Amino acid sequence: MYNSYQSGGNWQKKVAVQTAGFGFGAAGAMVLGGAAAKFVLGLALASTPLGWVIVIGVGLSAGYAAGVAGDAFGQGVANKAYDVGSFLNTL
Repeated sequence: MYNSYQSGGNWQKKVAVQTAGFGFGAAGAMVLGGAAAKFVLGLALASTPLGWVIVIGVGLSAGYAAGVAGDAFGQGVANKAYDVGSFLNTL
């Protein structure tokens, strides 16, 4: 953001897009990662310590994948919303 600001770029748009991406990514990671961990935990509850490693690994992997997808979705939505808002301001 700072480099965009220094170069005279549209730093406000970058801030809005990155913030939305972070929010959607975090929400997706928490929801899907938690759900995956609970599901696998139910299966591996009576398992050995290896089962716990699998539970943690599945939860982290699902959370990471959901976070990346949520970030991309949030940035896309924020880009479109910012562009629409900018267009409406010119009317």
